[in-house]
Amino acid sequence: MKKYQGVFERIKNKYPELINERPLYYKEAAELYDQISIVYDDYPMFLQQAVIHGGPILELCCGSGRLTLPLLKAGFRITAVDLSEDMLLNLRQQLEKNKRYEKYKNNVSLVCQDMTKLDLDETYNIIMIGATSIRLMEKDFIAFFNEMHDLLNPGGCLFFNIEDLPASRRSNEAENPMGVFDFEEKDGKLALICMQRFIDYEEKRATVNFIKIVPGTEEKILLSQTEYRIFGKEDIEFAAEKSKFGSCEIIKDANSVNYFCRMLKKN
Repeated sequence: MKKYQGVFERIKNKYPELINERPLYYKEAAELYDQISIVYDDYPMFLQQAVIHGGPILELCCGSGRLTLPLLKAGFRITAVDLSEDMLLNLRQQLEKNKRYEKYKNNVSLVCQDMTKLDLDETYNIIMIGATSIRLMEKDFIAFFNEMHDLLNPGGCLFFNIEDLPASRRSNEAENPMGVFDFEEKDGKLALICMQRFIDYEEKRATVNFIKIVPGTEEKILLSQTEYRIFGKEDIEFAAEKSKFGSCEIIKDANSVNYFCRMLKKN
């Protein structure tokens, strides 16, 4: 797919001198992701599964700790993994600078690794992936699920959420409506963020474009994007059945259009 489309492509091409381009999850765009990720309301379901299965927890795509920090405060021991050093730096700074987390610092390990190439010395009672981030993974689902199965203790659980977006649903949807949000920066200034998703059902890919503007400043326009594959519930169920797990429980998220997927390793 094209990296940028529509108005995002036009702005990039017409005003290159005004643009600060960063991939999502890195540098200034890591802070942008933290701003937009507040829309996720999946923590209660992840907490519920953590309480059921207990620690230790392996959290993949942990980002800046949206799930990590409250789970730490709830008393769990966590290995938090992310591919972005910038996101992990944000998480580390929160742990070090915020006195609320001082007594929990020994219960968390921060690991910069690709979730498809993990090199860990421990097994876990639960592996979790929040914010539908499993769609960022390009690896075959069956192979990935088998690797997660091997990292779980008997009776352990792989738990993640997805957007049900099968490639067979439509053949020609060019884009989703643009979302516009206002956020307050750390210095109190207003920031405007526009984001739009473009889907290619034939390629089974989606790209999301972002622009962040801070009015009244000399700060450059932040342009960012992320790309991921699209798939549906049936793709996850099929891969789970073919994997060592053998099955997957699909749970509707009452607070959104997404679903939670729960796979258990038999005792």
